[in-house]
Amino acid sequence: MSTFREIKEKVSGFVKEMLKPVMAPVENFFAPYKAKWDQFFYPLTHSWQVYSQRNPTESRVISWIFSIIKWVFGIVLLIILLAYFGVFGSLPTSEELKQIETANASEIYTSDNVMIGKYYTENRTTIKLDSISPYLITALLAIEDKRFFEHSGIDLRSWMRVFKGIATNTQGMEVVLL
Repeated sequence: MSTFREIKEKVSGFVKEMLKPVMAPVENFFAPYKAKWDQFFYPLTHSWQVYSQRNPTESRVISWIFSIIKWVFGIVLLIILLAYFGVFGSLPTSEELKQIETANASEIYTSDNVMIGKYYTENRTTIKLDSISPYLITALLAIEDKRFFEHSGIDLRSWMRVFKGIATNTQGMEVVLL
């Protein structure tokens, strides 16, 4: 009975043999660029080969970690590209985003402008930003993101705290401030 590795090698060999007529011109086209790429990264690859020969276990672990990072990055990039090209549905234009209408409550008035009632699924009222107290905005920012004005929109320190909490499987990481 064949092991999984033997079956994998047979299948990959078969696929490579089937794709050889298609891939040969592509490989010939990219050969000069690949040579320049290899020459540029030779010091790094050579150092990695020396390290992996001296430390085979650690190098295998590091290779797995970088492989996982590479796959996660590739999947995220693929999802972004698929969303950009509209595979999940079309993205709204900037004009559509500027003209979003929220579902406000319907108000019923009598002829002498006395409100009888409101009908709503969610009781929303549209107001302007100028009519909101600056203390409310400051309080919201203090609760949600105390470093709001210190980062560009992505708080890397908070992301690292989340990843640390996931990696160590600890709860309550949102309370601990870095």
